[in-house]
Amino acid sequence: MTRSFLLKFLTCLLLLLALSGLARAQTADGPQAVLVAVGKQVDEIGPKVTENADDDGELVKLKVRLEDLAKQVIGVAVSFRPRLGEINKRLTELGAPPADTPEPQAVQDERKRLADEKKAINSALGAAEDVSIKVNKQVDLVSQARRDLFSNSLSQRVDVNFA
Repeated sequence: MTRSFLLKFLTCLLLLLALSGLARAQTADGPQAVLVAVGKQVDEIGPKVTENADDDGELVKLKVRLEDLAKQVIGVAVSFRPRLGEINKRLTELGAPPADTPEPQAVQDERKRLADEKKAINSALGAAEDVSIKVNKQVDLVSQARRDLFSNSLSQRVDVNFA
């Protein structure tokens, strides 16, 4: 019994290590890769909602999976906040470019680099919002399918034999 327990424990431990490595690999590619992966998973879930419209257990599993994906998208969006705050702070420190005198080249370059980075972050935030909307629409579809299933089960006639 002890040997069996030890074998199961080691198997679970190896599985957890493998999964944590997979999670690190996904996030190592960057936020855009996470958003693309989440978008693909949402696209895969879409047809499963209609396929499992009569199976509440499967619908619950799909909803839980979608809610996990929504959390990932929120995590990506939140991860940009500190850097975006730093960029805005530095742009405020630099102030508006002077209208009457030329600005030093180093300041111009920094302002451009910061503006480009801010533009890229805003683009990524827009992509995160798009994926979030996509996820939420699927969550709504699952919820509607579950409501329909429940309503149909309430209105079914059941033969009752009291004999």
